[in-house]
Amino acid sequence: MYRKPGERLTQVLLIWWLIAFVGAFVGYQVTGATDVGLGAGISKITAFLGWQAAAAVLALMCAFSSRRLPLDMGLRRLALMPLTLLALMLAAFLALVLWANLRSDDPVPVPSLEPVIVAPEVGS
Repeated sequence: MYRKPGERLTQVLLIWWLIAFVGAFVGYQVTGATDVGLGAGISKITAFLGWQAAAAVLALMCAFSSRRLPLDMGLRRLALMPLTLLALMLAAFLALVLWANLRSDDPVPVPSLEPVIVAPEVGS
């Protein structure tokens, strides 16, 4: 069976992307929150983001490796799916950050920096 240039590389990159993408969620579940205090749970988030960073690099590599494939080939459209999913996840993250910053109707009151005058004791 004749393979087009870049077909095998795209297939291998798709498999590695899928492993990294699923690994992000599995890594989040199996990583324990060993820290205490302010850093509690940060190890889970760093495990997730580390795997997602690897998946993002593989998604970009997959999209660029599929450029040599014919336009009507299903593998080329499939190779663009990881990049689309990456863009959707980034858009969801940015929307979440924007929502968190804009949702507060009552701003936190700023404390006054004027000195408080305390009356001296009388009658001592």
